[in-house]
Amino acid sequence: MELLKRLAFAIYPRPRRIASFGEASLIQMPRRVQGARHIEVGDDVVIQAHSWLAAFDRYGNQTFQPRIRIGSHTRIGRYAVITAINNVTLGEGCLLSEQVFISDHTHESVASDVPPPRQPLASRGSVSIGRHCFIGMRACVLSGVTLGDYCVVGANSVVTHSFPAGSIIAGAPARLIRQQAVPAEPSSSSHDIR
Repeated sequence: MELLKRLAFAIYPRPRRIASFGEASLIQMPRRVQGARHIEVGDDVVIQAHSWLAAFDRYGNQTFQPRIRIGSHTRIGRYAVITAINNVTLGEGCLLSEQVFISDHTHESVASDVPPPRQPLASRGSVSIGRHCFIGMRACVLSGVTLGDYCVVGANSVVTHSFPAGSIIAGAPARLIRQQAVPAEPSSSSHDIR
């Protein structure tokens, strides 16, 4: 059975020109991948169908150096949207529900004769999501947000600022519901062979 699974993953079409794509990973079709050379996917990652990954290095006359990094053993539900002009990083072992939106930028929304889709892109900073986080259905994580390891984001939440490891958050805008204990990091000395 394991051999069959490996074979299926090996022959499933990978996105063209992707910067790195780990072993036993797949992005199900239909899918939309833009700026693939700026996207890194770890091992054993599954991104379900109808998702959109976009790393924009140009928009109008603006230029960027974007990077999207998805850690190993991560699962991302259908219709997810992850876009970057700076950096969006997902730690290993994350679980994102369906229709999750993560972006490190937005369109400027200045009152003018220029409609919002033609206004420049603006960012408040990179997005970093720690290891083993769970993000509920239709949640949004916006520019400049850092979530520590083991965070839980409730369904339909809008995360506009950062939260430390072990935070359980919900709401629009998201607020801290409670803090959970997080596992202690194994010390490097415990792995030493003597």
